[in-house]
Amino acid sequence: MLASVLETYESWNLKKPLIPQRSRLYQPQPVGLGTPYIESLTGYIARIAELHGVLPGVLMTREIAPLVNKIYFQNGANRGFREIFNRSQALNGMGEMAADLVQVLQKLTLRDDLRFLTMLFWSNILTPRNLFRTNKAWCPICYQERHQNGQVVYEQLLWTINLITICPQHQKPLVDLCPHCNHKSPLLNWRSRPGYCSKCGEWLGANQCLKTFTDGEGSIKLQLEWQYWTANVVGELILAAQCFESAPSKENITKSLNIVIDKVAENNAAAFSRLIGVPKNSLWMWQSTKTLPELNTLLKICYELEISLVEFLTPKNLITKYFTKISQNHLQLSRTPRVSPKSFDQYQVKDALLAILAGNEEPPPTMEEVAKRLGHHNRTISRHFPDLCTAISAKCRNYNKACRLKSIEKLCSEVREIVLSLNAQGVYPTEGRVCELMPNPGCFRYKQVRAAFNDARREFGL
Repeated sequence: MLASVLETYESWNLKKPLIPQRSRLYQPQPVGLGTPYIESLTGYIARIAELHGVLPGVLMTREIAPLVNKIYFQNGANRGFREIFNRSQALNGMGEMAADLVQVLQKLTLRDDLRFLTMLFWSNILTPRNLFRTNKAWCPICYQERHQNGQVVYEQLLWTINLITICPQHQKPLVDLCPHCNHKSPLLNWRSRPGYCSKCGEWLGANQCLKTFTDGEGSIKLQLEWQYWTANVVGELILAAQCFESAPSKENITKSLNIVIDKVAENNAAAFSRLIGVPKNSLWMWQSTKTLPELNTLLKICYELEISLVEFLTPKNLITKYFTKISQNHLQLSRTPRVSPKSFDQYQVKDALLAILAGNEEPPPTMEEVAKRLGHHNRTISRHFPDLCTAISAKCRNYNKACRLKSIEKLCSEVREIVLSLNAQGVYPTEGRVCELMPNPGCFRYKQVRAAFNDARREFGL
């Protein structure tokens, strides 16, 4: 009877459940993740501040600054972040400021993908020099479309690159002046808000872009082609940072350059530099990895080679490629006969220099004039006959000095005669009256002329 009333109940697990770690701040997903149009870190900060109902300056001061244990950031916080806001392009860059800010924001939001909102991935490949613009630029049509479609309004990392002046999605020029107050805005400041002017607070979106390309900047077609190509190639570079497992090393540039120079110019670096329009010394520095190239120069090389920048940074992909267009340019350049250097007759040049030195030509010619007469460069003559060239230059200087002293003596005499004439007329000879009668009123800048003027007045008891 007792066994029949026993029932089996579900067992309970009395262990404490594992509670996931909570983030200090909201952790919104970066807009455009997985596309070339991912948002910038400065824009992400402004967006997080808006989600929390505070200004970006307040967010930086109360949440971010205490976690950045760097002197530059603490000093910036004490001054209201004015210095950091003025250098806000570095926050999207590839240096210490960007790395520190990414680390702190990832700690506050528990996200691990915020480095893609900067150019940190390419710090071993590119130099930050002239890479970023100092003020905000945007596409008003992008703002307007996202606002009308109920999407998040954000600021693209692509827009912060100095070379990008066109929106690749709408093929319209980017705008950098507020149409309401005509002011520029920094990439991040105390009151930044995506889609709005940080100066006057007005909406920056529009259904059309009023700014257009003009004929004064060159052919509209060629300009649009270059700008559109640049925007797409840089966008591909930004997307590649989100796809590559590891960042390419700077040795990749050396390998790619060696492959391209060999294929295009038969391993002639000087000929390749002439084809691309890049100084030979710069090319050598990049090959030896002593310096990093600017983005503008790399894009110029890739444009001539008709490849993307991502292709250029992966040398193994260049081995099987053919650069037909630029190779033809090299063949045309190599067919041009080289002009033979002019022969240098040392005895003839020496005799000419000695004759000029012993002659009484007035005024004596300068070394530049002598070189032009002899048909040789001044440095070439100086390298063979340094003493004669020095003597000719000294003769010219001494002649000019003697002429100057003679001219000053003449001015002193004229000043004395004018003082004598004015005194005879009963007119007090002031400096202004003497200047009016002088053929060269600026003569009083010479201390000898001024001394002669004072001596003449004292001579007549004035």
